[in-house]
Amino acid sequence: MHKLLGFTLAALLLTTACEQKTIADKEVTLIPMPEKQGESDVANNSETYNGPSMAFVKEIELTPIEQFVVDKSLRFEIADSGYVEQVDAYYLEGVLVKAVEKYQEGFDGKSGTRVFYFDEEQNLQAVFHNYDEYSENEVTMFSEKRTYYEKGKPVFTQFRTTDLYEELPNLAFSKIRTEENSTQRVLELVERKGRFQPHFIGFLEAQNEVYMLLGEPHVNVGYFSAVKVTHQDDFIADLIDHEEEYLNKPIDVKFYVTSGRVRTQIYERASWN
Repeated sequence: MHKLLGFTLAALLLTTACEQKTIADKEVTLIPMPEKQGESDVANNSETYNGPSMAFVKEIELTPIEQFVVDKSLRFEIADSGYVEQVDAYYLEGVLVKAVEKYQEGFDGKSGTRVFYFDEEQNLQAVFHNYDEYSENEVTMFSEKRTYYEKGKPVFTQFRTTDLYEELPNLAFSKIRTEENSTQRVLELVERKGRFQPHFIGFLEAQNEVYMLLGEPHVNVGYFSAVKVTHQDDFIADLIDHEEEYLNKPIDVKFYVTSGRVRTQIYERASWN
């Protein structure tokens, strides 16, 4: 099998496993939305927004999960950097209404979850951002920001933070300067475009396990994703036989993710884009 980008499979698996544990351990569940308009936004005396975008978010959050079609992106990382990106896209009747981005900005950087809400015309309605990061005193701070949009523009941002994760849901929000949020990265993940369009960049094999590497083409250091190959269909057989010929070619891979703290992407099938 091909050795690429200076990786050894042992290093790849160690990095992937550690990062998956970190993301899983810090995975944030959104605070439940109040069921009645005008209720306290979890805590008393909270500075809240009660406009139409709040109503939209409540409608989405109260929709039974069975009504959504959920599409998981590949889990991308940059080798030996601690940078990780992955998104779950939620569709209602074929329309993207919610995208949950999980990220880590380096081994010692910010990590968290951003939730983007879109209306049927793909206008941004709200962004909820839960994250942790080190303070200047090297204390881990847990924070949440919620920004609401009207007519495509941010109109209200609220914020709360604490050094005790368990206390975060009990804190009141404070209104802060309204913040803008870019959707470029999350939509590139959802749509598999830009830096997150998968290209075949080789196989790695060790201890009788085979991983297909996907990522940015023609780069030495870039976003990549590892998908474990547990069965060899005709596509994989051809890919192995013509590995050099197919390098850097765009590819569409279907996969599933194992459950547990260490989550592995498992190959199902693939085709060329």
